Amino acid sequence: MKAIKLGLVGGLSLLAVEASQTAYAAEVAADAEVSDYAEPGEIVVTARKREERLQDVPIAVSAMTADDIAERGIRDLSAVGDFTPGLSLERANRYGTQGGASRPVIRGMGNVLGEPNAQVFVDGIPFSESILSFPFDLVERVEVIKGPQAALYGRSTFAGAINLVTKKGGNTPEHAMTARVAQYGDYELNLLSRGPIVEDKLYYMAHARHYEFGGMYRNSLDGRKVGNEKSFNLNGSLEFRPTSNFTATLSGGYIRDRDGHPAIVTQDRFQNNCYLQSARQYYCGVVKRYDETTLDLEGLGDTVGLRRDSYRAFLSMVYEAGDFTITSNSGYFNTKTEFGHDSTYQGATAFGRTTVPNAPGFVRPVADGVRSGNVMRNEVGKREEWSSELRVQSPKFLDTFDVMLGAFYYQRRRALEERHFDVTAPTIDSGIDRTDNIAFFGALNASITDRLSASVEVRYAEDRIGNYKSATDVLAERKFKSTTPRFTMDYKLSDNSMVYATLAKGNKPGAFNSDPRFPVEVQFAEEETSWNYEIGSKNRFLDGALLLNVAAFYVDWSKQQLSSAYIFPDGSSRSYIINAGETEVKGVEIEMQAKLSPEFGAG
Repeated sequence: MKAIKLGLVGGLSLLAVEASQTAYAAEVAADAEVSDYAEPGEIVVTARKREERLQDVPIAVSAMTADDIAERGIRDLSAVGDFTPGLSLERANRYGTQGGASRPVIRGMGNVLGEPNAQVFVDGIPFSESILSFPFDLVERVEVIKGPQAALYGRSTFAGAINLVTKKGGNTPEHAMTARVAQYGDYELNLLSRGPIVEDKLYYMAHARHYEFGGMYRNSLDGRKVGNEKSFNLNGSLEFRPTSNFTATLSGGYIRDRDGHPAIVTQDRFQNNCYLQSARQYYCGVVKRYDETTLDLEGLGDTVGLRRDSYRAFLSMVYEAGDFTITSNSGYFNTKTEFGHDSTYQGATAFGRTTVPNAPGFVRPVADGVRSGNVMRNEVGKREEWSSELRVQSPKFLDTFDVMLGAFYYQRRRALEERHFDVTAPTIDSGIDRTDNIAFFGALNASITDRLSASVEVRYAEDRIGNYKSATDVLAERKFKSTTPRFTMDYKLSDNSMVYATLAKGNKPGAFNSDPRFPVEVQFAEEETSWNYEIGSKNRFLDGALLLNVAAFYVDWSKQQLSSAYIFPDGSSRSYIINAGETEVKGVEIEMQAKLSPEFGAG
């Protein structure tokens, strides 16, 4: 059976060709998709480390299936925020450099430097680099879990967690190709194949992707395109089920990003026209729109743009020991990055080291980064991460209680150098950032009555965070301890309506400012904490065709980690992490999905 689908997504043409070896299985699957989509909220999620219907989870969770992703034309995680209340994730460089920095923001709790406030996971394993070039054709399900998830997910889930569940093999063969051709040299091709090697025992999945974007803008100094992108992805998995009570899954992937210089323009500071008496003046009014960039690409040589190679590997084992379930998840992540860019975003070095265009008579001071050459940068980094989790889930005791216990270990080593192109600007070696985390966690769930349930989750964690500089053989390190509980209670008003309340503590360990020029007193930032209060209601109406979820929350946030500029004695500056005072976050989220007829839906 072959199906050819033509559609429009965001004004761009989309061609998808799918072929199945088993016509009957494909027809059954198609019928199931219609049924599932007719009742929003029937998605099964693992937001609390166990399988539950989305509408039965007493915390704020938004989820999408592969069908939702295809229907909505979602190409990367930034587009998920368009359909998810409380989530935003913008490309750091909106036009180009899709492999550049990306930080998800949940409920407005964002940051610039240091650990993100919301962690992205791929199959439950932390994915710490930019997720923007991860192929969404590979994603089976997206779960956006809002509010602090430290009790079950641990570090870097201060504001929430996002879990991408990838497609795996099964008994039904599937072979699919999707392609996109659009303006500005936008091309994408995905190939997916999955199915059984040995029916009911061994399954495979293989995926490949090629993506290019030619860029929308040119550079005024040399006419070269900027904002161009290119990515290549390979992914695969093997799932082994030798017995009915044991499953082992091995999966992994490779991402190769080769992006051009981001298309960014900085308005010259000599155009500032207000707050002129302050140390850093501002511009008041409508900012000029630019149709091209002005960048010293020639000065960057062959290091222009982003070069990144990332590898991930994941091993999951699940063993049913009687009525107990033992789960082991281990993952490895490795990435090497080079990013060459003109950090003035004005092409300043191309116009002379001492003068400034449009500012006659102005002479740059000796410490100015343009004169020293340190504004032309090639940031070279390497990140290596290991994580392993072991947990045990009990059956229900006395038809009332069940318990989950677990242990977690995480290690990260991250090296970073800032290289320049002038002898007057030596390399800044920030050493190797080190993070070691060990944690123990547990959950107690109780069905108090047929309608009333409660749960207590808690994690104890120890983080060793520091930095090692081989040039001086100095290790600076601190230890941070935390206990993060979450209390939840929910009451079922009916089979299709529930109210719930949660109280949760969030914790984010301290941070190290690794630039070797920083004095000792600003090397470390303290940990930040929060208490989060939430009440909500989850409902399905019209025989399940209408989903309506509402959540109201209040966050009491202490010692928020923000970025500030440190001024060195020579007049140069560098951003660093510093603790601020108290912060409050208040909000209401409303999520509605409706299937008004088999042909028409909204949400």
